[in-house]
Amino acid sequence: MDQDDYHNTKMSAEEAASDSSGSTTSDVSPCTRDILTDVHSLLNDEELTDIHLMPESSDGGDETVTAVPAIKALLAARSPVFRRCLYGEWRETQSNHDNDNDDDVLQVKLDYSGRVLQLLVEFCFTDKLTSLTDSNAKSNSSTLEEKVRLLTQLNGAAHYFDIPKLEHDIQKHLNAMMSQHPSLACAILDEASKVPSGEELGLLAMERIHDLPKAALLLWDHNHQQSHCNNSNIASTINNAVNNAYNGCGWGERGGVIALNASLLEQVIFDEQSSASELTKFLCLQKWVEGCRHVVSL
Repeated sequence: MDQDDYHNTKMSAEEAASDSSGSTTSDVSPCTRDILTDVHSLLNDEELTDIHLMPESSDGGDETVTAVPAIKALLAARSPVFRRCLYGEWRETQSNHDNDNDDDVLQVKLDYSGRVLQLLVEFCFTDKLTSLTDSNAKSNSSTLEEKVRLLTQLNGAAHYFDIPKLEHDIQKHLNAMMSQHPSLACAILDEASKVPSGEELGLLAMERIHDLPKAALLLWDHNHQQSHCNNSNIASTINNAVNNAYNGCGWGERGGVIALNASLLEQVIFDEQSSASELTKFLCLQKWVEGCRHVVSL
């Protein structure tokens, strides 16, 4: 083959690859594309999909997500649990019980919400959570509390499927969010209590509550220097406590004590390591009763 024939053959191969790759990578120059770009382009590619992850839970997720497309080999490459499930000891069981459809796409039901499964697959394909962190993403219509609860659920899935980098990235992101908004610690603590592997995140959240009890529990501006409080103005302090809260997002959007269930509220109030004053504890109880969002059994 002479040089001209080789050049023409190479150009034809590149054009064919470009046609088959779809719009995902069509705007990327062939000279700059690499294996990461090509793997990213496989996300949500129905033509190559050979497995659907089916959510069994709708808690904290989008009930309209009924199946999350993926590729078995990529899931197995990122998770040893998926490898055992899809190619090892669980393979026969999954094939017999979950693949009721007539085509070649395996269906696997998992006890997570559709949104958690979407983010899990997204990370397996891209090593990122762009749909959650991108400022232009649709998911940013969620409140900060909804986002940290979703990330806490995702952390549980990352632990179960043995994807340590995803766990590390989530914990780093949640720490950054708690640094900026300490009141999110309450939502993280509450959600972590529902996750079997949530102990580590729960401890991180409790540490933040210990460090900044007013900011974490009452949405108090921890950068604001409060004047000395004595007995003569304590009544005024109680009446005006909420006025010292963060500006912007309020209760129900950024955590705080009302995000805690009754059991965790008791744990936080009677925590011997807490540096919260009696006044702060009183205000917490008052606010929790006013904004109670939990079922309380007597």
